[in-house]
Amino acid sequence: MLNLDRNLLLGLISLKDATFIQRNVKIILDVQLKRASGESPVHDEAALAAICRRDPAALNELAPFLGDAWVQSLMQSFRDGRGDG
Repeated sequence: MLNLDRNLLLGLISLKDATFIQRNVKIILDVQLKRASGESPVHDEAALAAICRRDPAALNELAPFLGDAWVQSLMQSFRDGRGDG
């Protein structure tokens, strides 16, 4: 995340891409925090699913940060018609 600002200032990434990365990393961290504290991440998972539905490439970009089980859950939500946001 520290390199995100630097890359933006150097023009290596666009503001749109930086905002996208920052928003999704925040969602992932919020979900992980809620999982660690025992809270249900359903709302955040639905928000992330909606983002991935709007931009299917996002799931591929975020997959390394998500566990296999979560990626499978997102994919299943797409098949079931959930994840519309």
